Amino acid sequence: MFYIYGMGSEVPIDIREKAALPDDKREILNKTAFLSGIGGCFVLSTCNRTELCLSCTEDADIKAVFSALFGGYEKYCHFYKGEEAIGYFFNIACGLESLIKRETQIITQISEAAQTAREAGCLSPELEVLIRTAVTTAKKACGIMTEDIRLSSSWLAVDWLEDKSGGLRGVKCLVAGNGKVGRLTARELLKRGADVTMTLRSRSDSVVPRGCAAIPYESRYEYSCDILISATKSPHFTFTEDRLRHYPRFIADLAVPRDISPALAAKYGGNYRCIDDFKTADEDLSRVYEIIEEGINEYYIWENYRNSLAAIDGIKDIIAKRLAAANTEEPCEIVARTADMIFGGLKEYITPENAEKCLKKIEARARL
Repeated sequence: MFYIYGMGSEVPIDIREKAALPDDKREILNKTAFLSGIGGCFVLSTCNRTELCLSCTEDADIKAVFSALFGGYEKYCHFYKGEEAIGYFFNIACGLESLIKRETQIITQISEAAQTAREAGCLSPELEVLIRTAVTTAKKACGIMTEDIRLSSSWLAVDWLEDKSGGLRGVKCLVAGNGKVGRLTARELLKRGADVTMTLRSRSDSVVPRGCAAIPYESRYEYSCDILISATKSPHFTFTEDRLRHYPRFIADLAVPRDISPALAAKYGGNYRCIDDFKTADEDLSRVYEIIEEGINEYYIWENYRNSLAAIDGIKDIIAKRLAAANTEEPCEIVARTADMIFGGLKEYITPENAEKCLKKIEARARL
């Protein structure tokens, strides 16, 4: 049975940021994986959500895990199980549960979360297949929306800043944070002609995108710029009104937890935006849902086959025993009669289309 417990983009950022988890989630994974009845788990923590995904028996004691992660915030959390959890996870992978609908960064985030759990020894075969199928489905969905490749908070933030500034060519920008979001934002600013500087905690930690200048992170308050974009992974405010010496014209906060203090954000009013302000409008998603349905069906085909393996092994055992005990019948006759027995037992479920597919697969594998 699959369970998903957590909070998503529907929860206000001031609550969501308190449940955000650090990049290294192995301690949580290890504690969860070894609880009775839990076969596998992984944690997905992004700007939009913090979700705990489990595969376990229905009698597994998972309340303690949920309380440890979300204690005090249970009223903001959602809970899905079984088919509902699987459908929800596919929606997440395809970006339908994000503020920016159909954003594609979530694909990489799921893959990285899975790798963290895999390295911690916490992924079950069921979760491995679920994640792989959902990611493959999301990539197929991306193929129908190439015209919307700019669907990310970074791109939308730069669009907003360009509009507010009346153009970005030559505009002096400071990007605080040298992670993926910060680098993506810096590259987009550079494409539009901005003068971009990034903060670095140490010169050996990271490499800034080509064309960017760099200053020590500690010098961020002294740096004078027109636009400030903050996207650090700090658990504390990285910019506060009492320490800022040079006030930029516009501020975009792309971090969760937020980097800009509430007092500084309030001072800027409409010239400040946080990550929750960058979202897309409703649209026709019918084709994406069709692709998701195909992906879910593919997963259930695997699950049904896996759940049938015990019966299949029993059938193979009977065939082997019949062949071993043959006295008067030829082996070919025994195999043919056994096949009749198998398909006779499945006649309620066999269609001409499925039988034809089965025949083609057997011919291909047998190379007859």
